[in-house]
Amino acid sequence: MSNQAANAEAPGVAPVHEPDQLRASTYRLLGFLLSGPPPQELLNQLATQVQPGDQGRAIERAWAQLRDAAGEHPARQWEREYNALFIGVGEGELMPYGSWYLAGRVMDKPLAKLRGALKMLGIERQPGAGEPEDHVAAICEVMALLAEDPRMSIEGQREFFAAHVQGWLPRFFEDLDKAKSANAYRSVAAVGAAFIALDGQYLSMLA
Repeated sequence: MSNQAANAEAPGVAPVHEPDQLRASTYRLLGFLLSGPPPQELLNQLATQVQPGDQGRAIERAWAQLRDAAGEHPARQWEREYNALFIGVGEGELMPYGSWYLAGRVMDKPLAKLRGALKMLGIERQPGAGEPEDHVAAICEVMALLAEDPRMSIEGQREFFAAHVQGWLPRFFEDLDKAKSANAYRSVAAVGAAFIALDGQYLSMLA
């Protein structure tokens, strides 16, 4: 995804607040982990740099789970799981598309609605992209773009979240957590589920 409208360095535009920078980086990490298996370099960083705080909070427990999974499972394990979960023979164990969860079929009306919303936001699909815009990784990337764009209002983010995220990403992460092929990727499900719940509360509170 690319956003021709987003430009945090533009003259006269206020800088992105730290909470939104953290939101954007979390969405971008989730998108990266769900777009393909992570390289060993990233796993090493997660294993050493993630510093969970209060373990009484679901999101902190989830970060700890991801940190441990990154340290315990090498990149080849993540690759095997990713292929089994999302590629497989013919198709993977899970269908990571919004249309599948919202309409029961891929490439259905929810995708057309999403494309209309993205066009209004000035967000374009990258040339050569192999997946439709309602792929879970693409949705996470869009939310990262919105969070880090200082000209995007919280209300606008909340509306996009309610229309294109809230209705299916929690169910997707629940299915990922329960998937037979998931072991290391169960930690991604934990972070995704906890973070989406937290971000929904954040957007609703500020909006």
